[in-house]
Amino acid sequence: MPWKSNLKTFSEIYEEASKNAGDKFLQDFDKTVEQLKKDIAQGKINIPESTFVLIEKGRPL
Repeated sequence: MPWKSNLKTFSEIYEEASKNAGDKFLQDFDKTVEQLKKDIAQGKINIPESTFVLIEKGRPL
């Protein structure tokens, strides 16, 4: 294959983002989680969709 796979768990992605962006990432991530909780409760988004939002937030910068 012409590419190298890079499979990571959510925890690994979160840790990398925390190390790379520090407090800014943690604050933004916590804010996103709180907003997603509200959106789920209001039926604006479902849990599987919210998971993808969190994964995108956790991607290394």
